[in-house]
Amino acid sequence: TDGAGNWIAVWTSTDTLGGTIGTDADILVARSTDNGATWVTPVQLVASGADKEYMHVDRVAASPHSDNIYLAWHEGNVQKFARSTDLGLTYSPVLTLDSTRRGIGSDLTSDTNGNVYYFYPTIDSANPAQVRVLKSSDGGATFAPAVVVAPLNDRFDFAIPAMDVRRAFIYVSADTDLGGGPFANRIYATWTDTTAAESGTPANNHARIVVARSADGGATWNTTLAHESDDLDTVDRFHPWLKVDEVGRVHVIYYDTRVNADRTGVDLFYSRSDDGGV
Repeated sequence: TDGAGNWIAVWTSTDTLGGTIGTDADILVARSTDNGATWVTPVQLVASGADKEYMHVDRVAASPHSDNIYLAWHEGNVQKFARSTDLGLTYSPVLTLDSTRRGIGSDLTSDTNGNVYYFYPTIDSANPAQVRVLKSSDGGATFAPAVVVAPLNDRFDFAIPAMDVRRAFIYVSADTDLGGGPFANRIYATWTDTTAAESGTPANNHARIVVARSADGGATWNTTLAHESDDLDTVDRFHPWLKVDEVGRVHVIYYDTRVNADRTGVDLFYSRSDDGGV
């Protein structure tokens, strides 16, 4: 929702998923002004070939870009972006970001000054695997060149005993501390990665949850794990999501195999940081 109480929804519609509006992986955005009871006719941003759509709304009242709606996705593994500055009535022309690289699974966040951060993990084999972030200081009109958040040991997905067929994904989840505490405006991102180079044998791969933090507006980054580190060779953790609450605590939720000795069963686990992600 935005500051005016409008609900905004974004999705991909395809024939194979039974979509009734649009075909072939198009990006659609709809708006509701009555708490989701009814929705206006969706705006089509992409006609085909799009995937992994994510949305973020700048909900900081004092931000110069308050209530802007930001959308991220990829087309052919090229990162795309659009924004609305009129509460979802219309959307900007689509921007192509970091066009020399390829990636799948982006996320967006913004700080109290209205800066926008676009994260994604790279998958192109001609370059080192990385999590990268692009920053906009003008409410999504333009973006500065990408900054490397951290290197990756693998690209896109990898097999582990609990996910030997569908495979574990390397996607990014991001958020910002919007409170007024000691870590105000600190930016966080989390993702799954292997502990070493990927093996063709699922049991030889081990999944961990990495959390990165920046205290200088995304210029530099430090990383830690969202969990214990003494059992990395016997426990897999994967598919995290991250949220920072109103007092600056960082919450990360993920799948974890620690209660299953052969690493095929999973439970939902949760970690919290009270010291700014350290």
